[in-house]
Amino acid sequence: MASSGSSLAARSSSLAALTVLLYDNVLQFGDEVQLVWGFEWSFGSVLYIASHWSVVAALILNTISLLLARIYALYNGNKPLLLTLILLYLVEFVTIIAFIYEQGHNTWRVYKEDKPGRLLGVILRDCPTTNPQWGLPWLCVIPALIANRLFLNTRREYYRRRLNLSSVHLTDALGTR
Repeated sequence: MASSGSSLAARSSSLAALTVLLYDNVLQFGDEVQLVWGFEWSFGSVLYIASHWSVVAALILNTISLLLARIYALYNGNKPLLLTLILLYLVEFVTIIAFIYEQGHNTWRVYKEDKPGRLLGVILRDCPTTNPQWGLPWLCVIPALIANRLFLNTRREYYRRRLNLSSVHLTDALGTR
């Protein structure tokens, strides 16, 4: 039982460190926009962006990998399912990158035209939350919907068999299995 307590402490400290990192990124974002994004691209600015945001990107990819591994384990090593999920998440990743590039390009074009009054309008017009359209942004939602559906199917199956899925998640989270 001592290992589960130390595992919980390690996870709690990791969560606290991630929270501080993201809070620091949010606090520095204004300075980053003014001092890095406002100037011509250089090797230093690319290094800054890569070092500053690569940790967040790595954490997101690690989380997705862990979720895929859990779904794979819950479905008893079903390889076609794993390959389908990997393909769907690759589609999601490419779609997000393309969407970010498109948004950044549109925003940068308006910024370069020096029309700050239109900048917020472009951001809000192209944002999928404020202006839902069918197309590129909705491809990002499909893998999440499929993963949620698979989880709900697994939950229903465990309920039918009268198994306690919560204890499976708890023992897996504490590393005592």
